[in-house]
Amino acid sequence: MLRTLRLPLRAALGLGLTLALVLPGTATAGTRQPVTVTAQMSAPSVLQGQQVRITGRATPSPTGSRVLLQSHRTGTWVTVASARTDRQDAYAFAVQPGTGRTRYRVVRPADSRHATGTSAVVGTRALACAGPALPMPSADVWFTRAHASSASQVAKRLGALFCTAAPGSVVQVAMYFVRAGDTAGEVERILRPLALVHRYRGVHVEFLLERRVYSGTGMESTLARLRSFATVRFCTLACRNEATSGILHDKFVLMSNTTMKAGTDPVVVTSSANWSFSQLRNNWQSAVLSYDDPVLARELAIRWDALQACATSSGCASWAARYRGQTLPEEYRTTSRGGVVYDRASRRAGGPGRGTALQFAPTDASDPVREALRGDTCTSGHRTVRLAMFRFSAGRSGVADALRDLQQAGCDVRIVVSRPENAEDVEALDMLRGRGLPVQCVAAMHDKTLLLDVTRGGAPHQTVLTGSANLTYAGLRLSDEAQVQLTVQQASARYAPALAQVHAAYLARWGRLVASAGSCEPPAQPAGRGAARGSGVGAQEIAGVRLAPPGEPNTPDPEELG
Repeated sequence: MLRTLRLPLRAALGLGLTLALVLPGTATAGTRQPVTVTAQMSAPSVLQGQQVRITGRATPSPTGSRVLLQSHRTGTWVTVASARTDRQDAYAFAVQPGTGRTRYRVVRPADSRHATGTSAVVGTRALACAGPALPMPSADVWFTRAHASSASQVAKRLGALFCTAAPGSVVQVAMYFVRAGDTAGEVERILRPLALVHRYRGVHVEFLLERRVYSGTGMESTLARLRSFATVRFCTLACRNEATSGILHDKFVLMSNTTMKAGTDPVVVTSSANWSFSQLRNNWQSAVLSYDDPVLARELAIRWDALQACATSSGCASWAARYRGQTLPEEYRTTSRGGVVYDRASRRAGGPGRGTALQFAPTDASDPVREALRGDTCTSGHRTVRLAMFRFSAGRSGVADALRDLQQAGCDVRIVVSRPENAEDVEALDMLRGRGLPVQCVAAMHDKTLLLDVTRGGAPHQTVLTGSANLTYAGLRLSDEAQVQLTVQQASARYAPALAQVHAAYLARWGRLVASAGSCEPPAQPAGRGAARGSGVGAQEIAGVRLAPPGEPNTPDPEELG
């Protein structure tokens, strides 16, 4: 016999409510459905200023559910962004972490049916690589101070500049030598940013160096450091001199693009300094930056291609005078005499209204320094001629004659050269003094700069000519060299102020150079040293490297390298 279960109405309603709450798809605060949140970091480390992506799923989640990205700061979790899930329960965040280590987690907040879900903690490290102050001037100059106790301006500014290399861009460095591994980390200030942008932005870095400096000289660790992030190629005793009577003496940097502005903004840096502790901390040096001058950058890029062609097994004959698939005009073709390859036109102008130009060597054209001095006159307001030169030789007597003529015309001519180290240096010093020119000697002077504030054609003429080239025969006719010339009066109103500031900076620095002047007597030479330096074919030394017979190691002295 069946029994009928009878319940009071209130009890029956209570039971029905209880049953409804535990049916599938329903929950109480204690029975909300758990949510699993996953999180993956796109990269364990990035470069300062770069974004990382944090992706994952919050399962289960209705489409459009809100998820929060939280960062751990000073002991607490702080929400820094929010997103919505898609139909696959997936989400994505793009964030720019601050410098150093940053930890993140993703939270899917509770709702009426789901409990709070929290991912595991993920982290990334943003490596410091700070760029220069903006806006970048169209021209700038950086200096080193001899026997400095702190990092040089050149090393710091180059490092900051390299931090701006745009993703996928190209950085090309032509340098007599690089010597890494100094305990002060001076050269690493330059190399580390290059390595970072190569790794994190896909920047292609290339070096072109003088091989004989790296022959049996204990430079293996430097080459290993460079090859860890760059392509390294060599020329032997100059790229454009197949008679091996010169050296690759260039000191320039070409950057194809930076992050400093939208679009393409190339950078050219020409310098007197190689990259070593001695060069950057123990010598007077300078480097000139030319920013966002596409024409100037194109001219240097063409030069780079020509040098690299000479560095191949096919030699300079493989240079086809083409750039980016286009045949270049006749003036870009070369001629060869006595094994030395010359450009038909060694001077290349920058962009219209920029007041810039590049001067390359070896050249068989007229001496560009002598030409820069010709036709100038002086007035009471414009009569300054300053020459700071590591090496001067009698083979450039035409420059000495032009300087003498300017002095006799009323110009204030002053010259600083490096302290003589051999008979050729003494001969050059005697040549200058024999023309009545005032010369002072600075033991650690490695700069190579001509500074003019004179008149030309009755108008002011202010110019700076600087770069890698010494005033020697080799620096004109035999070795690979690059100089930049900045002429204020050839620049438009937009660009002239930056050139004038560079000119003024060189002039202001002159007093510091002169204050360090000392004896012009050559030091005692060790046995076997003292041969002609940079004098041309047959010289036993070129800019500080003793040239051993082929197959035998050379012994470069970092204190003397040009």
